[in-house]
Amino acid sequence: MKTLISYLPLEGVKPRNFLRHLLIGRDCTEIEYFEAETVSCYRTQAIKVLSRVLCVNPTTVRNHWGKTLNFELMPSNYQLVLGYIETAGINQKYASLIIKDKYAPSRLTPKEFLDYALGLDKLTTEEIKLRLSNNSFFPECARILSQVSGFGYRTVMNWGCDIRFHKMPQEYEYVLYYASEAIKVRQTFNTKNMVVAA
Repeated sequence: MKTLISYLPLEGVKPRNFLRHLLIGRDCTEIEYFEAETVSCYRTQAIKVLSRVLCVNPTTVRNHWGKTLNFELMPSNYQLVLGYIETAGINQKYASLIIKDKYAPSRLTPKEFLDYALGLDKLTTEEIKLRLSNNSFFPECARILSQVSGFGYRTVMNWGCDIRFHKMPQEYEYVLYYASEAIKVRQTFNTKNMVVAA
């Protein structure tokens, strides 16, 4: 049986491709993309979009992620998050809000995400107590958060000593929301394919 985490994309999306799909459209030729990208305000709009969906300061995007539309210095964990957003269809569903800089991503606390990802929300009180008492439970939670967030295991372990991971910076809660939405979409798609195949 697949774990919920296994539904997540393993590779990120390049920022330029993400922006092209959101700001220009999906079915354009390379020439059409190039023409749209050469409009004078395109880079400014691209910075706003990345800043909004990733909850990052626009100055960071502008000054530290590269001077081209490839944003080649964007950290890989943010590219992974762009993959979650695209997989979940958030970039299509909320495109107009994102473009108008009015989109505010939802958030999930580490505990809410882990309850969902590990199926704790479907267990009885006794089953939860048994699961929590297992010595390997906390390291398993830290490994899951590390995999989902793209941060190192040791970094995640420094976020707390229980399932709440209360020291995790709040701005990363949006990553957990995007991941949960991507899981739901992929899981639904997989279930539909299994029904069709049967």
